[in-house]
Amino acid sequence: MSKIQKTAIAVVGVILVALIIATVAVFVYKQNDSGFVPPEADANALSGYPTVIDEYAQYQNIRMNEDFAFSMALCPLYVNGKAEVYFANSKDSKAYGLIKLYDSDGNLIGESGLVKPGKYVQSVEISLVPKRDTEISVRVLSYEPKTYYSLGTVSGKLSLRTVN
Repeated sequence: MSKIQKTAIAVVGVILVALIIATVAVFVYKQNDSGFVPPEADANALSGYPTVIDEYAQYQNIRMNEDFAFSMALCPLYVNGKAEVYFANSKDSKAYGLIKLYDSDGNLIGESGLVKPGKYVQSVEISLVPKRDTEISVRVLSYEPKTYYSLGTVSGKLSLRTVN
């Protein structure tokens, strides 16, 4: 084998090794880049459990699974651009909670940030301005704190009340 052939084989070998390294790097990057950005903690979350709830709110305690329990108003009041949901994550929960509100067409109208165990948010700002009592949908999502893997979702209907 001539010196030129040995050099060509060496160059091709180096190029193949570089391509293999680049392919592995892209594969590892794509595995770690799921595109999911964890939600931020709700800046308005308060410690404890809400104590001042209006009598018509139909406040309920709900256990979604063994890792997540929450409480919320099933008939929240609309006040100054906000739905007073009183969304509380039980201090015994092992998950973060988040609440999303939707109009009757399925459009997102408001959401909280993450609510950690032992904290609550009184209200969620919404883009809907109801003229009278309105049915809206709710989704409560739960996340494992370290990995943000979903621990489940519960959905339902709420009656958003207005004050005349």
